[in-house]
Amino acid sequence: MKTSRFYFKVYVKNIVFLLMVIAVSFFCYYHKEVLEMSISLFTRLSSYSLYCTTIGMMIISTYIGGNKYEIIETIVPNKNKLFLSNILAGIKVSTLLFAIPCIIIFSHINYIGVNVYTIREFFNYAIIWYCANIFAVVLGGTVGVFIDKFYRYIICIIIYLFLIGSSMRLLYLPSKFSTIFSGFLSIFTDKVTAPVNYASPILFNRIYLLDKLFIIFNILFMITLVYVKTNIKTNKNKYRYYTGALVVFLIIQSSMIYMTYPLLNIANDPISEVENKNIQHAGYSIKGYSMNIDVFNKLNNKCSINLTTNNLEKNQLEFFLSEIFKVDKVFINGNKAKYSRVNDKIIIETNNIEDSELIVDIEYSGKVYVESFNRAHVLYTSNRDISLLDNIIYWYPTLDNNQKSSNFQIDVKSKSKIYSNLPKIKEDKNESYYYTRLKGEGSGLNILSGNYTTMNYENLEIVYPKCISESNIKIWVDEHLNQDFYPTLDISRINKIIISSGGNGIVIDETIFMPIY
Repeated sequence: MKTSRFYFKVYVKNIVFLLMVIAVSFFCYYHKEVLEMSISLFTRLSSYSLYCTTIGMMIISTYIGGNKYEIIETIVPNKNKLFLSNILAGIKVSTLLFAIPCIIIFSHINYIGVNVYTIREFFNYAIIWYCANIFAVVLGGTVGVFIDKFYRYIICIIIYLFLIGSSMRLLYLPSKFSTIFSGFLSIFTDKVTAPVNYASPILFNRIYLLDKLFIIFNILFMITLVYVKTNIKTNKNKYRYYTGALVVFLIIQSSMIYMTYPLLNIANDPISEVENKNIQHAGYSIKGYSMNIDVFNKLNNKCSINLTTNNLEKNQLEFFLSEIFKVDKVFINGNKAKYSRVNDKIIIETNNIEDSELIVDIEYSGKVYVESFNRAHVLYTSNRDISLLDNIIYWYPTLDNNQKSSNFQIDVKSKSKIYSNLPKIKEDKNESYYYTRLKGEGSGLNILSGNYTTMNYENLEIVYPKCISESNIKIWVDEHLNQDFYPTLDISRINKIIISSGGNGIVIDETIFMPIY
C-alpha cells in the first residue's frame, strides 16, 4: 500500500497528469450539450478525452516502470510487487480523472428522460474508460520493466498509434475477420466511427462480452510476462515460461475470435446485392402470410405462407431466407416436405402437387445481430431491443426484394412494446410479456422495439427514440420530408414515419423509415 501511495504521488505530480486534466475537462465540457440527448453520443464525440488519458497514463506508467527508486526498492525488493503497485496507483488516478466526465454527465443529462437505457449508456462509458486506461497503465508498465532506455517511450507511442488506428478503422480491410479483429484490437469503443443508434444505443450481448474479455486477457498476458521477467531466475526457464504463456494467450484469443465469428453478420445492401439474382418462382406468388413470432434473445417464427399457383414450371418452390436462421420444419398443405438450403435460399420439393393454392409452413429460429460496415448495429434481437428490417436481410421467407403486396397477420410475443409499418390491431400486456397482433396489406414487414415513443404531427404518426425531443423531431421531419430527399414519392400518401438507425430512407407503402444522425 505504501508503494501504491508513493506511485500515486508520482502520477499526480507529473506534468502529464495536469495536461490530462486539462484535456479531459476541455473535451467533455465542449460536448456537454449532447448529454441532454444521449450519453452514447457524448461517449463518441468526447472520445478524444479518452485518447488523451490513455496516452498520458501509458507515458507515466512507462516512466515509473523504467525508473529505479532506491528507497522504494529497499522497502519492497520484489519488482513484480512494485509493478502491481504501479497498476493499482494507475487505477486510482484513472478513477480520479473519471470524476471529471461524471460531474459533467450528472450535471447536464436530462433527468426527466432517464431510464434503463441511460443507465446502460453510463455503464458502457465506465467500462470503456476503465478497460482502456488499465490497459494503457499495464502496457506502459510492462514496456518500462523490459526496457529501461529512453526509446521505451517511442515504443509505447508506436503501439498506441496502432491501437488508435484500429479504433478509427484505419487498419480496416473489407472482410468479416478484419472487422472482428480490428474491433478486438481497439481498447476504446468499436463504434467511434459509427452513428449512434438512439433507440438501442448499447447491447450487452455476447459479442460485447467477448470484446471486453479480449482486452482483459491482453492485460493478464502482460502481467504474466512481467511476473516471469521478475521472478524466474534462469534465462532457459524464462524462455520456457514466455513460450507457454504466449501459446495459452494465442489459444484463448483465437478462441474468442472463433466464438465471435458466427455471432456477427456484416450487412450488405440486399437491394443492390440481390436484385440481380434470378430466383426461379415462375408459376406461383404469395397471397398472404400468417406468423407466430417469439422474439427475445432469439427469433422463433412459425410462418405460414398462402401461395397461389398456376402451372408450376418446376417441382419445387424457392424462397429467400437468410442463412443465419436454422430451419426446423417445413410442411406443404400439412404434409412434411423435403427441403434444402443454398446460402440465402430455401428450396422446397412439391412432389408434383397440382393444387391451385398451397399452404407452406416453415418453422425456423436464430439469433439476429447484423452490423453495418462502420460497426453500427442495425439488425438485432434481444430481450428488450428488436430491429427486424427486411431491406437488410431476409428475416422471413420471401420471393425477392421486389415482392408484390401481400396480406399479413402477425402475432408477436415480446418483452417490450412493438412498433411496425403494419397497423397494430391488438396489444395485451401481462407482468412479463407483450402480445401484439399486426394485420394489414403491405409489401414488407418490419418490426422494431426499444427506447421508442410516438406522437402525432400533421396527420402523421411518428415513431421516434425517446431521448430526442419532440421539437427536434418535428424540425427533422420538416427538413427531410420533401421532394429533395424523396423526388419520386407522393408524400401526401405517407401516414407514418419511423425514425430508426437502419432505416436509410426506405419507403414501404405508406411508411417511411427515416434515419437520424
